[in-house]
Amino acid sequence: MRLRRFACAAVLVASVFSSTSALAAETAEYCSETDMTCETAPIAFSKEIVLPVQGGFDTGWVPQGSPLQVHLWAQLWANSYVDLAGRLETTWPDALTLDAIPDPGGGELGIHYGVDIGAQAHVEVTVLGQTFDWTGDIPYVPQFDFQVEASNTFDPWGFEGISVEGSTMEATIAQISATDFIGVNIPGLDGGFELNTYIELTATYRTTKIDVVRMPNEDAVTGGAIDAEGETTSDDYAGEHGIDYGVRPVGEVIYDGVLHLIPAFYIETIGPDFSIPIADIPIPFEFIQKDWEFDFAEVHVPLPDVELNQEGEGADVEAALVLDLGELEVGESASGNVAIGNVGEAALAGVATLASDSGSTAGFSLSAPTFSVGQGGEAPLAITFDATAPGTFTATVILASNDPDEPSRTLEVRALVLEPEDLDDDDGDDGVDPLDDVSARGGGCACELGAAHGPSRSAGWGTLGLAVVVGAATRRRRAR
Repeated sequence: MRLRRFACAAVLVASVFSSTSALAAETAEYCSETDMTCETAPIAFSKEIVLPVQGGFDTGWVPQGSPLQVHLWAQLWANSYVDLAGRLETTWPDALTLDAIPDPGGGELGIHYGVDIGAQAHVEVTVLGQTFDWTGDIPYVPQFDFQVEASNTFDPWGFEGISVEGSTMEATIAQISATDFIGVNIPGLDGGFELNTYIELTATYRTTKIDVVRMPNEDAVTGGAIDAEGETTSDDYAGEHGIDYGVRPVGEVIYDGVLHLIPAFYIETIGPDFSIPIADIPIPFEFIQKDWEFDFAEVHVPLPDVELNQEGEGADVEAALVLDLGELEVGESASGNVAIGNVGEAALAGVATLASDSGSTAGFSLSAPTFSVGQGGEAPLAITFDATAPGTFTATVILASNDPDEPSRTLEVRALVLEPEDLDDDDGDDGVDPLDDVSARGGGCACELGAAHGPSRSAGWGTLGLAVVVGAATRRRRAR
């Protein structure tokens, strides 16, 4: 079989939260009208995760030893989504080969980051001989949600890693008068607090494997997971009429960036003025979200199933099928009927050909070289032999089809042509055989029908799959 689609809102929570969207099962179809040993179905995946990165950042009190200090902390929120799209392709008869076929441009990685910032101020100044010491919150800053958003499309599955980068221009996110937050009465107090910030960040998604399992028990297929672009896996086939598969990419997301905080804090008094130097406080961060599991995309793969009339409960499926057209005389013809049935869930198609160990199939002929059988149906095939010379004649009917585990079935056809009888047999009738005299038999056909026979069974074949039913052989005498 072969494999394939993966698919934002900032939610501020204190723990990891992930959401996935389950998709309805798809039924595979033949890859084309001419390629009936390959079935394909679309598969799509979408996953989103919202989480705080590393639990937040804290600058501590800066700058150390200054009469004015600020304490900043930040909580970075990451909202990422991945969409993937492709197809699950199942091919045979070389086992069941499963392949992940990506849709060009069928992948998308998107990020939406935000940051909550909190701030405190510490003042320890002396004005007109009096020392003022105060520590408290700087209001309004924690209410600001500074966001950056970006996305990137790519060709799935992203085993080598797909990145999206986002950044913002430096922006002022807070301007607050000192009189609005300093809680002591400093003579002539004026000034304020200002905070600028910007973010540089990169998010990278990488598929680490694609699980392919048998549903509903989620048993891994024989070939295991697909772990590289262009790789395939395989599954043992036990003659099922159809198989249910689940496909699930597993990946990881790596967040890598720098949050820049640029504070400015100054006050004016009736005496000296105070300020902190403007400085960029870079806060680097990296966070890896491993084992990012998507929901299973489910695919039902219907398969053709051919079954010969010897098969069924308790039958010897290794036994050879033989169609005996009986004894003929030179000039006669005999026919046997074959019914080709299909008990699988997908259309059965194939060709019928004749072969012989002697290299010659002279005298044998088939009514149709190809057959096509829908689910639960049958297609007729007649095999005829024209006797032109005495001897024992055999040929093999080869039924080649798109059945995954029985792509070729055979039926041996036999006919015995007797030596010509002596026309003058010294019985005084001048060589005239009374059996050739219609009046001697009271009218009707004077020829004797040889019964063609083959393996028999009591089970009805109509519900069993590709069935070869041997009908009564008929003989036609040619005019002498």
